[in-house]
Amino acid sequence: MDSVTFMHAIPAIMFLVCIQLLQRTGSLERRLKQLGFPLRCCLYSMFLIAVVLFGVDGGAQFIYFQF
Repeated sequence: MDSVTFMHAIPAIMFLVCIQLLQRTGSLERRLKQLGFPLRCCLYSMFLIAVVLFGVDGGAQFIYFQF
């Protein structure tokens, strides 16, 4: 694993640990409902941006591309 991949993995792991800790103290869905609408939209937007930024980029070429 190269250093760039490792640096991308750290925030993802921290995010999953935070989710786990929030679920231990109560329902995550209930906690999200308690937040105000603007804050909830901001949270969802940040999650969507993280998925776009850390998602797979470039994909593999078609298997018969060279034939």
